[in-house]
Amino acid sequence: MREAITAPFRVRAERPRGSLYLRSAKQKALEEKETSQALMPSPVARAGPQVHDPKSGRLDGIAFAKILGVSTPLVGKMIGVSLQGLRQTPASPRIQGKLARLVSLVLRVRHMFGGDMGVVKIWLNAPHPDLGRVAPMRYLMEGYVAEVESLVYACESGQPD
Repeated sequence: MREAITAPFRVRAERPRGSLYLRSAKQKALEEKETSQALMPSPVARAGPQVHDPKSGRLDGIAFAKILGVSTPLVGKMIGVSLQGLRQTPASPRIQGKLARLVSLVLRVRHMFGGDMGVVKIWLNAPHPDLGRVAPMRYLMEGYVAEVESLVYACESGQPD
């Protein structure tokens, strides 16, 4: 009698049921996309030599400012570095993480607009309705990179407002 009561519980423990354990078609597609993207070079690697310091190979904050068409102090503010610090060591190892995130974001926006940096600059400086009629550049200046990344992701994936 005791085995008859515990057997169904043992089966459930060995073979979980429910949507929690089943992969949906959406999850499978996401995993395939991640696998294919893992084989491609990262957006920062595709940025080319124009944003990298030729001596160290690291990202250069001043070169990024020139490509984006903004002032060096503005890039310093975006990555949380003083103007003096950015000018002394524009390819400092300590700014690489934040700078890589910005470069990747700009490259994603450039890809959305067919590679035209002029349109990227317009998009970054134009007020956007999904950001409360504030320009994405303003969010970047204030350090809210995640909000702009979310907006870019929504645009890339075709999500409605």
